[in-house]
Amino acid sequence: MKFGGSEEDAAPGAPRTSERRAVLETDKDGKWKAVAAGYDADGIADDSKKGIVFYELDEAAGAAAVSMYRLYNPNSSEHFYTADQNEQKYLVKAGWKDEGIGWTAPTLSKTPVYRLYNKNAGDHHYTMDEKEKDELVKAGWTYEKIGWYSDDAKGTPLYRQYNPNAKAGSHNYTIDKKETDYLVKAGWKAEGISWYGLK
Repeated sequence: MKFGGSEEDAAPGAPRTSERRAVLETDKDGKWKAVAAGYDADGIADDSKKGIVFYELDEAAGAAAVSMYRLYNPNSSEHFYTADQNEQKYLVKAGWKDEGIGWTAPTLSKTPVYRLYNKNAGDHHYTMDEKEKDELVKAGWTYEKIGWYSDDAKGTPLYRQYNPNAKAGSHNYTIDKKETDYLVKAGWKAEGISWYGLK
């Protein structure tokens, strides 16, 4: 598998390079490696590919991790998740409650988690299902970016619950099975595993 992405698709904290670019592929063990620095998979200098940013990883960076912040809006009951510490600090100043680190995500993997926003409800949604992302965009949601990546080794499951009575904050995501069970008893619908964090 080869990998490249646009600047806006890059997850916060993802290793990247601006001048010297590299195309990545996975080897038979699933580890990322550069095909060639400065060239794409076809041997064409990547400077001709305007707007493209290719990620550059060394062997150790394949296991790099990013902390995922979990915040809560007491006014809308929405939980929000971000890898961006500046975004986290901004929201805390705006009145959101900091609930700490929700899980640890890989800096990069083969499986992106998409972040979408519903301006009418003031609500965010997160999914690694590209079809779900596309359906929500057709329904009027704004695709914001790749928020983070799921662990391809499926280390720690994040469970998704749905509150059918909520106008905003209708989904909750957690690694805590007890939290999932508590919400289901309170009337939320269990929707299974949404993605995976690192073990």
